[in-house]
Amino acid sequence: LYQLKFRNGQDAKVYVLIEHKSYSDYLVAFQLLRYMVRIWELELKQPKIQRKKDKKDKQDKQKIQKIQKIQKKQKNLKKQSVQKKKLTLSPILPIVFYHGTQEWKVPLGFHDIFLDLPSVLAPYVPDFRYFLATQAWRYDLTKIGDSEIRGDAILQMGLLSLKYARDEDLKDKLDDIFNLFDQLANPQEVREYLETLVRYLWSTSPISRKEIKTALVEKFSEEGDS
Repeated sequence: LYQLKFRNGQDAKVYVLIEHKSYSDYLVAFQLLRYMVRIWELELKQPKIQRKKDKKDKQDKQKIQKIQKIQKKQKNLKKQSVQKKKLTLSPILPIVFYHGTQEWKVPLGFHDIFLDLPSVLAPYVPDFRYFLATQAWRYDLTKIGDSEIRGDAILQMGLLSLKYARDEDLKDKLDDIFNLFDQLANPQEVREYLETLVRYLWSTSPISRKEIKTALVEKFSEEGDS
């Protein structure tokens, strides 16, 4: 979730949803829609979770009185509360990061995946477009120096993996990528991202699984010995 300020001075909170694809997926818009709905569902649950936590803390008499006052004003604030509920969802910017070797030929709009959608029904069917980032995009990772790839550890290891996934030079970059895991403090987080990363490299990299596994074992066996 990012807090943005547009050129016109307007502030906005925007979720950025990134889906990586190494092949053309005709139903990627449907996949993105499922993810977007999940994000919004979680966003709507946040106030409820917070209210439950607050309820445990509001046991003293003074806070109970405040709650009672709020309840008395509920009828007067009904219209305002309805307006606030309309603003509880944040917009989501869906991005498909395509790193395949073939041209992306999938439509960018959700309506485009429907076969002969009648115009009279179109207004009642959800629609959105996703931003497609490909190797032809001006931010082609293969043309960006490793030192220019910045951000947190997860972002760096993801971008470096994408950059070298189909390159023989990956074998020389595995140490740099695996060393980024040192910046993750949560062991569960390390396991999850490591598993995802290794599966991705195994499925896309021209170097052998044995080479990847060797680099992996050397890295984490050293940590175990230290």
